[in-house]
Amino acid sequence: MRIPCLMASLLTACLVTPSALRAADAPPDPGSASASLPTMAKPDQELHGTWNGQPFWARLRSADARFGGKRALEVVYTPPTPEALGRVVVSDCPFVLVDDQLRVIAWNGRDTASQVVPNAKPPGYKVTRDVLVGEGGEQHNDPQVRVLAGAIAWDLHLAPLALALAWHAGGNGQTRLVDLFGTRAADPLALTWTGPQVMIAGAAFSVEAAADGSLKKLLDAKGVVVLEVVGRP
Repeated sequence: MRIPCLMASLLTACLVTPSALRAADAPPDPGSASASLPTMAKPDQELHGTWNGQPFWARLRSADARFGGKRALEVVYTPPTPEALGRVVVSDCPFVLVDDQLRVIAWNGRDTASQVVPNAKPPGYKVTRDVLVGEGGEQHNDPQVRVLAGAIAWDLHLAPLALALAWHAGGNGQTRLVDLFGTRAADPLALTWTGPQVMIAGAAFSVEAAADGSLKKLLDAKGVVVLEVVGRP
């Protein structure tokens, strides 16, 4: 896929390892909420395609000692709108620290105040949300902090991308989801899949596999393509 000029400029701006994101340890995982997920053994993965009709690119890097042995997930995409997240602005090129099962450890929001770091007590996440406050000429950004207790998880809104990396034909898996920046943070959310049948936060999806058994398309219950992988260099 030829990346449009806008995407190319975003890549130039975004694909520098940010010094702001230091090595982090995962918050403790209470066993009852632990995931049943494949381990991402492949050192590096890259994929691109369309997501909600817009181009996306992602790279999952190898475990890095600079980040406590965790993996960096770099993404360039069209994020959810502030309206979809309760007036929260998130970056279109976040740098997300994940474990070998793609569960979020930390999130660098790049050019926004939205970020995530581990929280020790209670175990979970400390989330800063870049909230739009006011209207018209008086609108401004107001960083607001909240603590989300619980096991490490996939982010609800990055779940289709994480699934595209983790899914393989004939497999199954399940994981806790958390709405890090949006309005469903208090809801008990999960993602499960058995073969091509997928449930994301109670909504049904299906997967069309590529010839190598990886995810080619993720479709909603009406058959509309949500995410399509065009290439895996």
